[in-house]
Amino acid sequence: MKPIILLFLWCLFFPVQAQDVVPESQSSIVAVLQSNDSQNSKGVIRITADPGINSLIGTPWNSFAKDMEYIKVQGFRVQAFSGNDSRISKDEAYRKEQVIKEAFPGEKTYIDYRPPRWSLRVGDFRTKEEAIVFLQELKKTFPEFGREMYVVKVDEVNIPVNNQD
Repeated sequence: MKPIILLFLWCLFFPVQAQDVVPESQSSIVAVLQSNDSQNSKGVIRITADPGINSLIGTPWNSFAKDMEYIKVQGFRVQAFSGNDSRISKDEAYRKEQVIKEAFPGEKTYIDYRPPRWSLRVGDFRTKEEAIVFLQELKKTFPEFGREMYVVKVDEVNIPVNNQD
């Protein structure tokens, strides 16, 4: 009981001070912390870090990812072909890939072999709706492929960094 009373008395007799408002002229939180120009300053904070850290503070995340072309996220692709006759399916997958690349040069294609099945998937889409729209375009362009094409969910698609909304 005694410590609670002492704490209460301490709160009554010692004024509580709020933190100073950060002046707008300061360039970053690091500069504010390291400055001791405040009249109420009781000490100095020293921050030791790589010089590049200061340049990153306050920078939007995608502006320092300029070297990175893609981010990998869960998404969707259109499966344009799948076959399990080893030699014939491989040739068919590469043939259809070439035809699709000519018609849709902006879309990436992915050929995958998991014995005994060969598959061809097209595109990198964040949403199922985007993949369905592309599937409809693909079916219009290649009606002969239509029955075997469908949207598949994949663990990793490559989304361009400059295309983030």
